[in-house]
Order: sequence, then C-alpha cells, then structure tokens
Amino acid sequence: MQLQHLYRWQNLAEALIEDLTREPCRYLPGVQALGQKYQVSRITVERALDHLEQLQVLLPAQRGMRREINQKALRDQAKSRGLGAGRILYICDRSLPDTNYLNRERFKAFSKLCSRENLQAEYLVLPRRLQDLKVILRDIRPKGVITVSLEAAFSEAIQKMGIRTIGLGCSSPRIKRYNVSYLHLITSGFQQAWKAGHTRVTTPLWNKSASVLERITPKLIPFFESHGMSFSPAYHLPSLQGNGPEDYHAGLAKLFSHTPPSCIIVGNFFQYLMASSFLLQRGIKVPGDVSLISLSEDPHFDHLSPCIARIRNSSLSHMPAVLDYLLDRGVNPDLIDETIIESSWMPGDSLKNLS
Repeated sequence: MQLQHLYRWQNLAEALIEDLTREPCRYLPGVQALGQKYQVSRITVERALDHLEQLQVLLPAQRGMRREINQKALRDQAKSRGLGAGRILYICDRSLPDTNYLNRERFKAFSKLCSRENLQAEYLVLPRRLQDLKVILRDIRPKGVITVSLEAAFSEAIQKMGIRTIGLGCSSPRIKRYNVSYLHLITSGFQQAWKAGHTRVTTPLWNKSASVLERITPKLIPFFESHGMSFSPAYHLPSLQGNGPEDYHAGLAKLFSHTPPSCIIVGNFFQYLMASSFLLQRGIKVPGDVSLISLSEDPHFDHLSPCIARIRNSSLSHMPAVLDYLLDRGVNPDLIDETIIESSWMPGDSLKNLS
C-alpha cells in the first residue's frame, strides 16, 4: 500500500482494511503484535483502531477481549476503496505451509506480469469456509482467479460465479489447469539414479494418501520391467506417515535395517532436510555412502553448496499463458484443458556416479 495520508495512523488504518480484505479473520491481533508487524508505535496502533471503530469496521472494544471485526462493514469499506478493481486474485490454501514460500515466489513473478498490464495481483489466503470466499469475491469482483492446490470444489465454485479461473495443481476437469505429473517426476528420478549406476534406489512417500500409491503403482510395474528390474512398493516406494523428523527418521531406519539404499529420492526441501539430518546422525556421508536426488523446484536449493541433484519443474514459464487466459485472449481462450508442466534434470554433487 502506498502511503498517501498525512498521519501514520491513517496509513495504518488503510493498510489494515486492505490486509484484512486479503486475509480475512474474525479477530485482530493485539496492539503490540500489530505494532511489531507494521513497525509503528503503540499510540499509532490505538489511533488507527479507534478510527476503524468509528468506521464500524471494528466492533466496540471490550476489556480483556480481542477486537472483533465487523465483516460487513469491512467489505463495504473495501468496496468503497475499489479494492479488487482491475485485480487478479492468487488464492493459496492455508493448509499447505510447506509450499507457501514457493507460492509467494510464483506470485511475485506473476505480479510483475500483471503490472505491465496495469493490473494488480493480490495474494489471498483461502478462507476456511466456501461461503466466506464467495462473499469476498462478490465484493471484490476480480477479473480472474488463480487457485493453487485448492480442492476441486473451491475452484469450481469460483468459476460458477462467472469468474475466469485457472488452477495450479488442480484435479477438476471443469477447470483449465496446469499440473505436474508426479509419476513423471518419480520415473525421471529413478532413471537418473539408474543412469549413474545405482540399483538400490528408494523414493519415500511422505504423508501421501493411499490413493496416490494405488494410482501410480500399476504404471510403475511395467516401467521397472522395461528397464529389466522388478518393482517392490515396500522398498522402492515406501509410505512414511507422521508429524515430523522423528517419524520420517523412523521410516528411513526401517529401510536401512534391511537393504540400505545407495540412492534416496526425496520430495520437497523439507524432506531433503529430514533425510540429511537422519544421514548425519548416523555418520552416513553424501554422496560418498548414499546419494540424494530431490523432486522439487524450491529456490532454496539454489543456495546450497555442494549443489543438490534434482528434477525441477518450473511453472513460471507458463505464467504469460495463464494471464492471457484470465484476460480472455490468446488462442482458444475458452478451451478447458490440462497442461502438464515439463520437468528438467539438474545435475548436482549429491549424486555419485557408480557406473
């Protein structure tokens, strides 16, 4: 938000209206927390809250209670300020904290594209209820919406409101979507490991549903056979369930207690950290004793040295086409289809060549 008022408390009040419209919640944080977030004094926060109460955005204060937001008044204020006019919403599911960094990096790139079109991209954390999302969209009236890893029902509901919608990581055949083939990532990882001479390769599935294994196992069996190998789900694609590193480590310990793998294929950056800490605790060196391959485009990997071998898929190259669709232009602007995002191999020092 650009600072356009004489007093800091006025700028803070406007920032709060804009931020609460983007990330709706029932109660405001405390005065101290708001001061730290917006880097203003306690007096500035209190004056801004008094102003919002005068606008009826905040309900009257009650001693010992957090400030409750009057959602209808907030929507009215947002509407009067034109929030959402000429805007495209980028809606991210709050239940995927491990992908928030990636989503924000994609959002930054998309925001730059929008600015060239005199549009403003807004990052919205998905409300907990579908009805709340509908209310926000009716008030903001965006030109288009990008949904990121949302349930199909949410993306379909947005499109039914007459808003052009495109999904990143979307399963609905009714939505134009850009997806990554998980099967392709896994098979690419195995191919690179085999190419380097590894035969004992495992890809632990961390907190994946049983349906994922059921869906890709029938396709992995002939894939392994075509390379002269037998597929064992328990070894090549073990399912690890849990809440953190201890559970992940326990799953890896079972693998190493029988036939220690020479190469581990991990998913995202956090799984890489959990696998690395397990190996470090056991004195297992990478890549001397075990090789690592990651299936992630996480930019954190760009800052590691030695570099990590990985299969990278980038959705950034598709962003111009995404914007064209949302603006109802380009070739076949009404075509509802699925585009599989291509992946590429990035060699790294974490993969030891045994051949």
